[in-house]
Amino acid sequence: MNLFNLKKDKPEETQSFAIGLGANVSKVELPAISETRRNDWVDLGKDNLFPIELQELYLTSPMNQAIINRKALMMSGSGIEVDEAELLNPAFVKMIEFTDGKHNLEYLLKKWSLDYQAYGSYAIEVMWSLDFSKITKLKYVDTANIRSGWMIENEVKEYWYSENWKKKSINTPISIAAFDTSDKINHNQILYVTKETIGLKYYGMPSWYSAKNSIELETGLTTNYLTDLKSGFSGKVAITFPSLPKTEEEKDSIVKSFNKAYLGEGGNRAVILFAPNDTLKPEITKIDNEQVNESWVTINESATQNILTAHGVTSPELFGIAKAGSLGNATIAESYNIFYNTVVLPDQKTLENSINMLFKVNGLAKITIKQYNVL
Repeated sequence: MNLFNLKKDKPEETQSFAIGLGANVSKVELPAISETRRNDWVDLGKDNLFPIELQELYLTSPMNQAIINRKALMMSGSGIEVDEAELLNPAFVKMIEFTDGKHNLEYLLKKWSLDYQAYGSYAIEVMWSLDFSKITKLKYVDTANIRSGWMIENEVKEYWYSENWKKKSINTPISIAAFDTSDKINHNQILYVTKETIGLKYYGMPSWYSAKNSIELETGLTTNYLTDLKSGFSGKVAITFPSLPKTEEEKDSIVKSFNKAYLGEGGNRAVILFAPNDTLKPEITKIDNEQVNESWVTINESATQNILTAHGVTSPELFGIAKAGSLGNATIAESYNIFYNTVVLPDQKTLENSINMLFKVNGLAKITIKQYNVL
C-alpha cells in the first residue's frame, strides 16, 4: 500500500504533525549525525532518530524554542507579493489559494519555515497530473519523517517516508521518488531542501545545534532551581547539636521546635545536624548561597550568549530577551535589518526559490515573500 500513490481513486492527504506534538520526549545523549549504510536509506543519527533529539532540544529550552519560532515567522514573511495581472489567471490563483487542495501558500510557507529552522531542512511533496503536463498540488511533509536514499551518480533518486521511524516495523518506510521533471512514472515526488552543512551530503543541520551543550545547560539550571523550589531547601546556616537524639521522634521534635522558635515563616533555612558524642559544642556555620547563586548566574549568562551566537542573534531584544543598556526602538530597527539581511533573508530566498522553481514548471509567475515587520 503506497501512501503517496496517485493511482488511487482518492489520494490520501499526507498526515503531518507539528514539531513536538505528541512526541515522546525523554532525556537522551545527543550524538553526532552518522550516515551508516545499513538499509535502503541513509541513517540519520543514533538509531536513525536524530530528528527526535532535535525536538527535545526545541521543547526543553524556552529560549531556543522562542528563537526558532520567531526566526521561522520572519522567514515565512508577512504574506506574498504577486503581479496583480496574475490574479486574473485562474491557475495561478488556485495554486496560491489552494496549494495543497485545502490550505493556501502562506499557511504552508509557515510550516516549511518552521521545519527549516528546527531541523535544517524542509520537504515538499510535488503531485503531478496523470499526464505529467503540470503540477497539481504542493503539500507539506514533516521532514522528521523523511530519510534520504543513497546517491546514484551523485544524485539522490528516492526518499523514504515513515510516520514513526522508532516503530518502523509497524510504520513501514515507503519509497518516494525525488523531484525530477524528466520522471514520467512517479506522480508523487519529494523536493527535499537542506541547509548546506560541511561534511554532510544527505542531510542539513540547524545552525543552533552547535550550541547543544549550552541548551542542555540552560535546561539543567532551570531544572535544578525548580527542584530546590519544590523541595523547599534553601539552607542559610548549618547548626550542629552536641548529642544524638534517642529516637527519630525526638529528633523531629527538636527540629520542628527550633524552626518554629527561630526561623519564622520562611522556615527550612537551617540545616540541623546531630553530633555522635557530647564532647562537641553546638556549632553554627553560615552557608554562602550567594556565591553559589552568582556562579549559576554567570554560567547561565554564558549559556545564553552561546545560544544567541549559534542562532546568529546580534540583538536579544528582537526575541524578547532583556539586555542592559538598550537604546530603544531605533536600535532594535537597525539590529533587525542587519539580522534580517544576514540570517533570515538567505533562508527566505531558499524557500522562495523552491516555490518559484515549481511554479515555473506550470508556467506561472514568480512570487515574492514579503519581509516580516517586527515593530
